[in-house]
Amino acid sequence: MRKTGMSATEHQEQVALLRWWRLFPGKEEAQLLAIPNGGKRTLAMAAWLKAEGMTKGVPDLFLAAGRRGCHGLWIEMKRADGKPSDVRPEQKAMLQRLREAGYGTAVCFGWKQAADAIEQYLK
Repeated sequence: MRKTGMSATEHQEQVALLRWWRLFPGKEEAQLLAIPNGGKRTLAMAAWLKAEGMTKGVPDLFLAAGRRGCHGLWIEMKRADGKPSDVRPEQKAMLQRLREAGYGTAVCFGWKQAADAIEQYLK
């Protein structure tokens, strides 16, 4: 996962989380879904996706499983060596709206923190 002197990218962290999820014994009772909202695109593709409903700030992953009085868990992934200031204002606002709508939310720095959040949520 890590190269000499470099930390894993957000993409690599999310891939590692999905590898963990595929082996997780409780996965039969929930669906972990990726939301491909980020990334670089052409202007034409960005317009196409926006017309289909792509929205800035939507978290990277959704765990479709009602637990703990919530409808599901939204996860915003960040690099393991990231910091709270890496969460953009539109992401913070979206996470707040999702909490107000009855969803659990988590900002996770690295796949291990995300795995812990999922395990805690599913307990």
